[in-house]
Amino acid sequence: MSVSLWKQVSKDPVHWLAFGFGTGLAPKAPGTVGSLPGVLLAWLTLPLSPEWRLAVAAALVISGVWICGESARRLKAHDHPGIVWDEITGMYITLLVVPPQIAFWALAFGLFRLFDICGRFATWITDWPEARELCWMTS
Repeated sequence: MSVSLWKQVSKDPVHWLAFGFGTGLAPKAPGTVGSLPGVLLAWLTLPLSPEWRLAVAAALVISGVWICGESARRLKAHDHPGIVWDEITGMYITLLVVPPQIAFWALAFGLFRLFDICGRFATWITDWPEARELCWMTS
């Protein structure tokens, strides 16, 4: 992570949100680190009714469309790896349907990250005709 990116993110509220309150600036595995605020938010909203938790999820999705797009535009970078609002939102939505027990949440976190990481490889996998037939994720 460059010092200039840290300064840019820390001074701009749009970047601060898009970069998951700074978690997206992690030098290794920013998506994994950036998913952690989604876990925290899910835990903090457990006392709310299911309707309110769905409203939080909807707010994350709707605001995230603008936040991620605007941050990418300002950075002049398409799909910057530090923009982790989508990981926060995805992790939160995932945990909406998982029993609130640490073992289930840990499994959900691991599977969420696995599928996110594997999805990044789907592009090059689908370039190989043989792999296209084998990969259920891209069919």
